[in-house]
Amino acid sequence: MKSAPALILFAFASTLGACSPAKPVSPDQSAAIAAPPPTQSIATQNAETIRKDPHLGASLNVLASIYPQDYGRHIASLDAAIQPGMSSAQIWTLSSDNMSAIVASKRHNIAHAPDQSLVGYLALQLQLALSLRENDPAGCDAVFKRLITPEMQLSLRSRELMGDMGASLLRAAKAGELHPVQREGLVVADLRAWGQQMLQDGGTPQMLNLLDDPALRAAAAAEDLCQLRVVMFTAASHLPAPLAAKIVAAQTSKL
Repeated sequence: MKSAPALILFAFASTLGACSPAKPVSPDQSAAIAAPPPTQSIATQNAETIRKDPHLGASLNVLASIYPQDYGRHIASLDAAIQPGMSSAQIWTLSSDNMSAIVASKRHNIAHAPDQSLVGYLALQLQLALSLRENDPAGCDAVFKRLITPEMQLSLRSRELMGDMGASLLRAAKAGELHPVQREGLVVADLRAWGQQMLQDGGTPQMLNLLDDPALRAAAAAEDLCQLRVVMFTAASHLPAPLAAKIVAAQTSKL
């Protein structure tokens, strides 16, 4: 494994915007979106609906709980952007993009979160990779590259895990704000230890070659890339907590 940035970019993804939008609504539902009660804004009405979504709902609930000012700004931003007649898919996308920006604004605090917070996020990453391998192997690579299209359908379990991961990032940001930890960046010895652990956790030299060769990755089957991520996350979770946390912290520049 030659490049830490390339390795991290392949392995990890922010998950707030990495799920297919809600299905288009019926004309009757669209009418309801277009005409909320006079005492309730369009954004507030739809935020309440999205908070029940298996993906974005977990993040919105945590945002409202621990970052109420950010949640208020999120609603205000949606109020400014949502137009009468917009479909639920369009509103979902607006909310998803806005939430991704909120999380990205907290990348510094996430990178300095305590080990426990980041290792917990890593555990969810592994669960997601396992779920995708079992339920959605064809969509696994797209999820981690944030290339989901409206036509793609993912299992409820995978969507729920992505929601849990988004919420986990927000909790990590708050933990990093309250109890910051100073970390050095990844060094060659860290990558070597990770690579050796991958070989112990089911990886092969041929599999690890995919990490260094974009052409090999481009030609690899979706199932093979999904299995590679499972091995990467499994190996990272078996490393000492400070190193595992350092690996997760390195991804924050990609949020």
